[in-house]
Amino acid sequence: MSTATRCEYHHATAAVSSCSACGRAACGVCTRTVNATAYCAGCAVGRETQKPWLAAVFGLLLPGTGQVYNGQLGRGVLVFVLAPLVLPWLWGIYDAAQVATEIAAGRRAGDTVPTGGVLLALKILWVPAALLFGTVLLSLLAVLAAAVAAL
Repeated sequence: MSTATRCEYHHATAAVSSCSACGRAACGVCTRTVNATAYCAGCAVGRETQKPWLAAVFGLLLPGTGQVYNGQLGRGVLVFVLAPLVLPWLWGIYDAAQVATEIAAGRRAGDTVPTGGVLLALKILWVPAALLFGTVLLSLLAVLAAAVAAL
């Protein structure tokens, strides 16, 4: 960026970056870094830095939600469907944390990461969904144990 470029918001201040979403020049005060990507103050609204620990917690309590948090809906559905096999569930927890780490470091695109409202809904809805999943999984295991005991 040339030294002659000025911030779109503070016209007397030299820009230090340009927004990756809209291309506007931004000074140090206006530049927001989210997932290792520079945004202007306006475009940064609603974007959150990926948190690997949160992706792992989502994946632990309800299989596949860690992938959904990372913006991988198809992979999340696959992990959820295969979770009763346990190994895909454990892999899903690890995978969610790894992908979130890559997004936060800027090594993977974070364009599909849920924004504030979607993330809030995911945080609210996963508690009852996790309880329901746990109940169904325990019921399935009880039926399986009874069937094995009957043999």
